[in-house]
Amino acid sequence: MFVVRITLFLIYVYSGLRSAFNLTRSVFFRNSGLRSMDRTTIFLDSDDSGTIRVHSRPLPKSVDKVSSAGMISVFLHSPGISQFSYAALRLTSHFGIGHIEIAFYEKDGTIVLFAVRNMLQANVDRLGLRHFFGGLKLSSREDEALVLQRIVDRLNCCGRACSFALPDHSVKLAVIPYLLDPKKRDRIKRSIRSNYKWLVKRIDCNV
Repeated sequence: MFVVRITLFLIYVYSGLRSAFNLTRSVFFRNSGLRSMDRTTIFLDSDDSGTIRVHSRPLPKSVDKVSSAGMISVFLHSPGISQFSYAALRLTSHFGIGHIEIAFYEKDGTIVLFAVRNMLQANVDRLGLRHFFGGLKLSSREDEALVLQRIVDRLNCCGRACSFALPDHSVKLAVIPYLLDPKKRDRIKRSIRSNYKWLVKRIDCNV
């Protein structure tokens, strides 16, 4: 049964149906206070820059008194591979746009970040295609930390208080259990939790 579920899910993702569905339904959810960041430029270092996109998502059911929820997507202007390949790969992300994605919800005026993922690299690796896209930038978790820090800096510049969800809560919000191999589920959750904790330790929220 798991094989059937994961096969259908991968078809859903790699066909671009997931991103099309998420883009369509995002217009029906309440806009977050981060709309001012949408379509703005982010500078990662002296050589690389990208664009920030912000989309609305359903409110997490496990959190009380949440006013809005969404996803911050970042993609590069010069990704290190052809723009055609880059655009095709980004169709596999949640909204068909992001390279690195950061999920959040807004509660009591604070933006709570709870999931950070290099979606493009994950989807490339899942198909064993890393050697075909060896020039793709933002491929390490240090790069994830850099993007996350720049997003936190932007939130601070906008006067928005931000924080991070606790690791166990982040995993609960980010993981869809039935899409994980039952034999590997606990190990995968531990890996996600460990990487999340590693990232958060390297970020200065200035709050």
